[in-house]
Amino acid sequence: MRPSSSPREAILLLSIGAFVSGISLRCVEPMLPQLAADFSTSVSAVSVIVTAFGIAYACAVLLQGPLGDRYGKLRVVAIGVALAGLASLGCAAAWGLRSLIRLMESSTFL
Repeated sequence: MRPSSSPREAILLLSIGAFVSGISLRCVEPMLPQLAADFSTSVSAVSVIVTAFGIAYACAVLLQGPLGDRYGKLRVVAIGVALAGLASLGCAAAWGLRSLIRLMESSTFL
């Protein structure tokens, strides 16, 4: 028999996931000048990252609702947080602007 998690643990994990999700919406804009310098391009060229992330995030919200209803909200959130963390590590290892944009789009769908 599998031991069940206490509601307190679930609330703590969901709170951490919600914090990380919310902060990820706002952490990209202040980084734009540094990203432009790192990728040797202009801030306006790098600003497409914010747009790509915002569109992908909005689409993910629309997708995760029905998945949560079908498979269980806690399961979808737990899997999504784990996969998004892995995808974020991939974004940290991006070798160019295009790869960063693609990885960032994929990380928000997870």
